[in-house]
Amino acid sequence: MSRFYERYGHVIVWVLTAILGTLICTCAIFYAANKGYLFYLNKPALIVQNFLFELAKTTVKFVRAHAPVIGAIATVGTFIFGLVNGVMQARRYLPTRLTKLMQTALAPVYASPDLLLAAIPVPSASMSSERTLFVKASLDGALDTLAGPWRPRKESSLDETIAEADSHIALTKTRLQCLEDLRCHALLLRGTVRSCNAGPSDDAGSILNLSEADFTSAEACNTTKVAAIELRGMLRSRLGNLRGAAEDFDRVAAIAATTMDVLRGARASRLKAEIKTRQSNETGTVSLDSTRTQLNSARDLLDDGRTLSSAELLELGQNRIAYGMLQERMDEVNGGRIHLARDAYSLAIDKYLTKSSDPRAPLIADEARRRRNAITGQSLS
Repeated sequence: MSRFYERYGHVIVWVLTAILGTLICTCAIFYAANKGYLFYLNKPALIVQNFLFELAKTTVKFVRAHAPVIGAIATVGTFIFGLVNGVMQARRYLPTRLTKLMQTALAPVYASPDLLLAAIPVPSASMSSERTLFVKASLDGALDTLAGPWRPRKESSLDETIAEADSHIALTKTRLQCLEDLRCHALLLRGTVRSCNAGPSDDAGSILNLSEADFTSAEACNTTKVAAIELRGMLRSRLGNLRGAAEDFDRVAAIAATTMDVLRGARASRLKAEIKTRQSNETGTVSLDSTRTQLNSARDLLDDGRTLSSAELLELGQNRIAYGMLQERMDEVNGGRIHLARDAYSLAIDKYLTKSSDPRAPLIADEARRRRNAITGQSLS
C-alpha cells in the first residue's frame, strides 16, 4: 500500500484539491448571484460565472460537432491504457505464474526417482554383474508412466537436456546474484534514510537500531560489504557502542589492505584512533602511543610526495585533527604536548583542508580552527 501511495499520491492529492476548488468556486458564485457580497465583489464573481457558462457551452458544442473523432480518440486511449496496464500486471504477477507453471511441469520429474527404482525388475543386491540393472521393457513402462512417450530415451537427447539445463542454471545464478546485490543496495539505502530521519524523537533509539540491522544485512553482498561495515561502525560510535565500532573499523582496515585501497585503509585507521581516544576519555587511562603511530602511518600512506586528490587531502586533514585531539588527551595526563596538538591543527588547515575542493572541507577546517584557538586563546576569525 505504501508503494501505491508513493506512486499515485500526487494524483490523489491533485484530484481532491480540484474537487475542493470546484466546490469553493461554485459556492462563491452562488453567494454572489444572491448578492451576498458587497456590490464591488458581486460583479466580478458574476463575470467569472458567465465566463464559465460560456466556456461550458462552447465545450459542449465542440464535443457534439466532433463526437466521432473524440469517441475514436477515447477508444484508442482506453485500448492503450488497458494494454499498458495489462503488461504491468503481467510483469507483476509473472514470477508467481512461472513458479506455479514450473511446479506443475516438473511434478513428474520430482516423482521420477522412485518410479525408476520401481522399474528394476529384480531389486536385489546379490545379483551378478552379468545381469543388467534395467530391462528395457520395464524402463520404457516407467518412462511412459512419468510423462508419456515424449520423454527422451536416447543418451544424446539427454545430453542436450543437461547442457540446456546447465545454461539456464548459469543464467539463473547470475540473475539471483543481481537480485541479491539490488536487495543489499536497498538495505544500505534504507539504513541511511532511517538514520537520517531518526532525529531527537522518543523512538530514535529503536530507529537507529533498525538502521544498524539494515547495515548488518547489507554486509552479505560483496558489492556493499565494505561500505555497510564502515557505516555501521560510524553509527555504532554515535550510539556509544565504541567496542563494536572499533571492531568494524578493524575489519574495514583488513579488507582495504587486501584490496589495496589506500584511502579507505587510512580512513579506517583514523576512525579507529578516534575511537581509542574516546575510550581513553571514558576509562581515564592513557596508553595511546600505538594509536599515535597508527595515525602517522596512515598519513604516510597518503602523503608520499605525489599529487593528492581532493578526497585524500580531506582525509589527511581529518587525520591531523585526530592526531591533535590525541595529543590533547595525552597532555591532560603527562603535559608538554599541547603545542603538538596546536601544530597538528594548523597543519590540517594550512596544508590539507584549504587545498581540498571537497564541500565538507570548510566545515572541518572551522572545527580545526575552533580547537586551535581554544588552545592559543585567540578569538575565532
